[in-house]
Amino acid sequence: MDATAKIFGYKRYPLHKRIKKSFIPKEEKTDIQTKFKPLSSGVIFHGKVRFHNLKKVEIGALLSALTFHGHDGYRHNLGMAKLLGYGKINIEIKLKNLNYKKEEYLKAYEEEMRIFQDDWVESSQLKELFAMANDTIVTDKGLEYQKLENPTTRDREKNDFIRAKKNRGYLQRYSKIGNVTISSLNSFVDKEEVELERKVREEELKRLELLEKEQKAKELLIEQEKAKKRAEEKKWQDKWEAVQRVDKKYKKKALEDYLRNYSNSPKADDAKKELENMGGSTVKSVPKGLDFSNADDSKSIERAMKPVQNPTDDDKDKLEEVIKRVYLSLNAKKKKQFGKSKLMVRWLGEDRLSKLL
Repeated sequence: MDATAKIFGYKRYPLHKRIKKSFIPKEEKTDIQTKFKPLSSGVIFHGKVRFHNLKKVEIGALLSALTFHGHDGYRHNLGMAKLLGYGKINIEIKLKNLNYKKEEYLKAYEEEMRIFQDDWVESSQLKELFAMANDTIVTDKGLEYQKLENPTTRDREKNDFIRAKKNRGYLQRYSKIGNVTISSLNSFVDKEEVELERKVREEELKRLELLEKEQKAKELLIEQEKAKKRAEEKKWQDKWEAVQRVDKKYKKKALEDYLRNYSNSPKADDAKKELENMGGSTVKSVPKGLDFSNADDSKSIERAMKPVQNPTDDDKDKLEEVIKRVYLSLNAKKKKQFGKSKLMVRWLGEDRLSKLL
């Protein structure tokens, strides 16, 4: 066998038109032979299939397996000597103590299968299964049992198995051999219903994909916010460490600059204390930092901006973030006020502000 070979399908014996005699060489030892006594043709067995707590679709699956999805003319194979044509049986089912007809159960099962494969009834797997179970057999061509010593072949190699291997023989699809008449299978689901269900599934998949994209976008935004926060923390930490290294005669100005730019940082109180110890009144001259905690429209944002005379890049970034947060929650009239704000234009410039609105 080739290293890249793949299993072609499932093992199944096709039905035979006639019963064949077993070919046993005369020299075959009797102690390795298997003997059986077949039942006569037409023997009828009666039985019951009991089940509990099955869903409608599960009962449909059971019926579909036993009745070849409600199609007549197809047979199961049971017992020994199937390769000689024995074991061909027909199953007839009578439903008792159930709420629906057989067709309703089969329809429920087919609808479920079509979720996974739209063309389930027309699939190649079912086509091959039904071909091998079809009782309208035209010929038994190609169903002869291979022999270790075939006296009828004209080939130098008499062993059928070895000859097939040398010729790289393989089992073709049974529907292509021509032993049976292939007919299309009936569906219990209306084509219009199937098409409608397909469209509904497609719309649902699109909706789920959109939700997934929105969720990923939210997660990305959260991650970006965290990254920005980490960057800001590093920024004030690095600046504070730099302030601590400044020479004494420049320390006062360095602390004032720190408070002007990082008034909301955890080290702001430490900076104020150091300034108080250095001069007392210096703290009062330090401008108050930006506070947008109460901002809910353009006017409240401007009120928070006014105390800051010389906005830093950090101040401008904070303004941009609060505009993004507030703008979407406002009505059309209040949104227009942002474009009229001269103070916001002075801080961000017309281009940067217009991109936010």
